[in-house]
Amino acid sequence: MTGTTPKFSVIIPLYNKEKFVARTIGSVLAQTFRDFEVIVVDDGSTDGSLEVVQAIADPRLKILRQSNLGQGAARNTAIVESKGAWAAFLDADDAWSPNHLAELAHLADSFPDAGLIATRSFMKDSRLDPIFGDSKGQFKRYFIDYFRAAAADISVVHTSAAAISRVAFRQVGLFGNYPAGQDLEMWARVALEYPCAISEKPTSIYFQSTGGVMDSLVKKTYMAKPCIMTLEELSPSVATLVARMGSITADRALYKSVVSYIDSRVENAMRGAFVSGDIRRVKQLRTLLQSKHWPFDRWRYFSALPSPVLGAIASVRSALKYVYTWASE
Repeated sequence: MTGTTPKFSVIIPLYNKEKFVARTIGSVLAQTFRDFEVIVVDDGSTDGSLEVVQAIADPRLKILRQSNLGQGAARNTAIVESKGAWAAFLDADDAWSPNHLAELAHLADSFPDAGLIATRSFMKDSRLDPIFGDSKGQFKRYFIDYFRAAAADISVVHTSAAAISRVAFRQVGLFGNYPAGQDLEMWARVALEYPCAISEKPTSIYFQSTGGVMDSLVKKTYMAKPCIMTLEELSPSVATLVARMGSITADRALYKSVVSYIDSRVENAMRGAFVSGDIRRVKQLRTLLQSKHWPFDRWRYFSALPSPVLGAIASVRSALKYVYTWASE
């Protein structure tokens, strides 16, 4: 590191990732950009995760331990102990290319007003090695309208590809400790106050099927969720934005972008209800849509069809999916 204050504090919350955490930390220690510290917070792991990390000898690595309080609390513990100008996030089962922090440093230097920066990430099976292709070409770096970009692609900022400035944390606070969606809620809070800069360079891998939060959530059926009756019940990020709507009405561009984001989350819930065949809930969710502008209200028109028609379409879709799955086995 170049002094007592590193450019980046790499934040890794750890809970029962014994099979993957060595690969994750190895990808950090292999960075070409060297001005960083690594803080791993063991969040009450019950497997051998902690022992794996303790066996890694590197002066930049700091290990903290706490009882199982959740990812948000683990990240917050690390942020409070960190010294870096930026907190770069990495889940304990994901990995970085060797030039990830170099690319983030380029973004931070090129867009000094940004509070949130991120590169691109891509998904990979957890059993595969984190091999990155040739990424020496020219990649665009630019400010984005976060809420409109996330309305079109909710993963436009992926946790293991993102970093937040220490200045932004002082302004917006630390992570909320929600069962899911805590990262999106944080991005929303930062994006209300600061610009967001993106690099198109793919430098982060999100590994699937590692037993993480998202894997456990997708195994639960939509029908097991409580009935959503208000916008605030959709997700933590939507609840935060709804609470702030009154304070941003004067900024019409920001207001419209936030509305498009909220509607995208309503549409996502409507899609889940439709796929599960819950047409009554599709109709209920339709009343929560805010926008009347294409393309953010496609489900407004679709869900306006009579319930018997929607039910028939859902049944046909389900049958076709069953046949396709059966034929592919």
